[in-house]
Amino acid sequence: MNRKENRQLPFRMPVQDIYKFTEEGDDRRIVAGTIISGAINVGDEVVFLPSNKRSVINSIEGFNVKPRNTAYADEAIGVTLTTQIYIKPGELMVKANEKQPSVSSRFRANIFWVGKAPLIKNKNYKLKIGTMKIGVKLIEISSIIDAAEMNIDTFKDQVERHDVQSVFLKLQNLLPMMLFPTLNRQEGL
Repeated sequence: MNRKENRQLPFRMPVQDIYKFTEEGDDRRIVAGTIISGAINVGDEVVFLPSNKRSVINSIEGFNVKPRNTAYADEAIGVTLTTQIYIKPGELMVKANEKQPSVSSRFRANIFWVGKAPLIKNKNYKLKIGTMKIGVKLIEISSIIDAAEMNIDTFKDQVERHDVQSVFLKLQNLLPMMLFPTLNRQEGL
């Protein structure tokens, strides 16, 4: 996808960190991250997922750059908000007036397991997504492709090293989820 197309998608920015300055009377709380799609403007109402906390963009900040009114996909920025809300790194900032991603604690994934120990059903694991770590359990194995034998197995209760599998995972908490567009020439993409 090229930059122009990426800017036309709904606004999405995972929160990398929140910075609070205290020197010289500076009371800004800056929400930092990299915009993965869309654009944001000063004055836009935003929602943070999964907490559903809302505010309005007060300013768009950058390091050693003049303040501006708009930022686009692929830019690392900081924003200040009109109301102080407390959010955590890993939340997803979206525009309130755009289509919202799903929020769920379960999802299907295709993964390639490289752990030394097998991936076992109903065992607790940590999943790292960007700056967030979240508890996760393997709840179902749909199918496993044994990379050594190149055959599909649907009757295993664990995933061995170097297996490719389609699995269902359950998270400890809710997480925003988006389907990424696939390239399909018949749809004009």
